[in-house]
Amino acid sequence: MREPRPYGKHELYIESDILVSIVKGVVTLSDVKQLIVCFEEVLSRHGRALLLADNAQFTSIDADARRLGALWAAGKPVLGLATYNAGFAARTLLSLVMKGINLLNPNPLPFVFVKSESEARAWLAEQRQRHLVRSGRRPGASERP
Repeated sequence: MREPRPYGKHELYIESDILVSIVKGVVTLSDVKQLIVCFEEVLSRHGRALLLADNAQFTSIDADARRLGALWAAGKPVLGLATYNAGFAARTLLSLVMKGINLLNPNPLPFVFVKSESEARAWLAEQRQRHLVRSGRRPGASERP
């Protein structure tokens, strides 16, 4: 089930342990604060979170938004970020942002750029499965996405 959440001019949904982000233009500090609220909600429900991002319309992210995102992500059980529809400029900027986040994070946050939503969802499913195996759990009724 897709649960919509506020996210400025962008779109944000919760699907079980996945946050689905459709970015439209510049990501601001206010947007990141709203994203963090949703991450906290997912983490409290599942103990983990994944991010699926459609960045076809992404243009930039404010410096304050980058800083807050990096500081918040450090040590959180966010299992991965899968981005699709990102152009060259978006991939370049997001790669730099993720490298900055991973410099602060004792457990680096895996991220990938793929062409399609289905590829992104498959990669996130693999990340979830790896996490469950490392945790000594198998996906049962309560562990499904």
